[in-house]
Amino acid sequence: MAHYAYGERIGRTAQLKLGCAAIIPDDTGKHIVLTRRTDNGRWCLPGGAMDPGESLEECCRREVWEETGLIVPDSTGFRGYPETRLGKKVDLFDS
Repeated sequence: MAHYAYGERIGRTAQLKLGCAAIIPDDTGKHIVLTRRTDNGRWCLPGGAMDPGESLEECCRREVWEETGLIVPDSTGFRGYPETRLGKKVDLFDS
């Protein structure tokens, strides 16, 4: 059963934007690529906001290149993991 919350929402006062974050493991799978934020110095996954007309895959490739200089190969599988209303994870696509 879905539960709806009412009240103030960020969508009423601010623009909502889609974005992405990439998890890029090394060859051993023991380490991942992180970038350091320029605004607060914290470590984070490479990623960012989606540009108008851009697909999730295009956004991810562009953000990884802009933030790390790495080029994501065309053969890389992409997956999206949004939260559903039931709290389950779902695959959006896998190329």
